[in-house]
Amino acid sequence: MRALDIVLKVTVAASIATASIGVAYYYAIYLPQRDAALDVQRALDAEYASRLQAEQDMRAAAEKLVAEKLKQQISVRYQSCLRLATASYASTWEGNCTRINKAARKSYDDCMSGLPKLACDTIYPVSNGSESCSLPTKLAETLNADLENEKNRCLKEFQLGMR
Repeated sequence: MRALDIVLKVTVAASIATASIGVAYYYAIYLPQRDAALDVQRALDAEYASRLQAEQDMRAAAEKLVAEKLKQQISVRYQSCLRLATASYASTWEGNCTRINKAARKSYDDCMSGLPKLACDTIYPVSNGSESCSLPTKLAETLNADLENEKNRCLKEFQLGMR
């Protein structure tokens, strides 16, 4: 029985030593390695998140820049449309003035061949040759309405482009 007690004591001691070695390995080797690996993984995750955020910020800034450039182009196009409408209006007005002045000059010249100068000056006053003149009301109203229609078209295009 004594031998049995010794075997039992040795077995218990071996079991305690084995358990102690397992616990010591867990706390002394496994946990520090795991924590170090987790720290590395957290650092990589933080770096990835930082890069991802930087890329998103750059993408957002680029999109904002593109949107601003598009708005600027639309605004330039709107201003150009207005200038073209105004130039067309002025050109048409001046063309009508020139046509009316030529007709008046022809009538004046025809008058001069049969009547005295004073009578022709009174009947057909000759224009001073300025670029603008007073057009007949109906024609002026038509040209003004055309200008407003063109301006409205430009504005509609501008508003559609800004959406």
